[in-house]
Amino acid sequence: MDYLNYLACFGIMINIFVGNVAAKEYVTVGQSMEVKATPDKLVDVTQSVNVELYCTGSRSDLGYYMKNLVEWSFIDSDGNELQLTEGFHPAKQAKELLFGPSGRYTLTWNTVNNGYGFNIRINAVTHSDNGIFRCSLVDEKRRKLDSKDVTLTVVNPVLGVSLEIHDMDHNVIAQSDVPLNVNLTPISIPPGQYKIKCASYGSNPAPTMEVWHNGNILSSSVVATKGKMNNRVSYNGTISIMSQDILPHTSVQTITCSANIPGGYYPTIQSGLTVMVR
Repeated sequence: MDYLNYLACFGIMINIFVGNVAAKEYVTVGQSMEVKATPDKLVDVTQSVNVELYCTGSRSDLGYYMKNLVEWSFIDSDGNELQLTEGFHPAKQAKELLFGPSGRYTLTWNTVNNGYGFNIRINAVTHSDNGIFRCSLVDEKRRKLDSKDVTLTVVNPVLGVSLEIHDMDHNVIAQSDVPLNVNLTPISIPPGQYKIKCASYGSNPAPTMEVWHNGNILSSSVVATKGKMNNRVSYNGTISIMSQDILPHTSVQTITCSANIPGGYYPTIQSGLTVMVR
């Protein structure tokens, strides 16, 4: 009998434990997004780029969120974190951003299926909105129960591409920052091995790039570095081909480099050189 009582008590304890694990509260968020920035001068209100960031708590009872707060914060490209909301209200340090005279952010809340949603709408997205938006569930003792991130990427085009040919002693023997459709005078070079360097600047996110020789792709392996330009996130991309044979040919040869960001937002930028090898 004692053994049976022990099993019964053990079963009750297991059920309580499993129930507590199942009852763990959490938040879910929408997908990360890429958008263009709103134009500086709006010709039409339809040009305004607006987005909404979704965060849903796993409980649907409103009273729960009176004590346990769903909070949004924003982490910029330098890693600085700004708290945006505290439950149903804007955080003190973000009131101007959310509800001030020039405020572009609004906070809404509502029941969503079996949860409760706390959403931020950003009107007229600018490059300053580029970063990570973090939604957290915090209990009444300020312990973080769960946290999820949404990345908002405000895209920039590739602003320029340059192409260089170096000899094996690292001397620059030809360079270009214009595409092949510009009238280019062929550069005369002797046959041999050369280094080719392609560089791009200004984009967000990191660019995709390609180097071509006579219509054959040589490389698309990009080294990207993150920086800032005009207070915007800006990636520089580089492709370095350390040894390429350029052999004699009866006609002019072409070397080109192209760069763009994924997504088809902007036209591809290209630079090229024509060479004659004899």
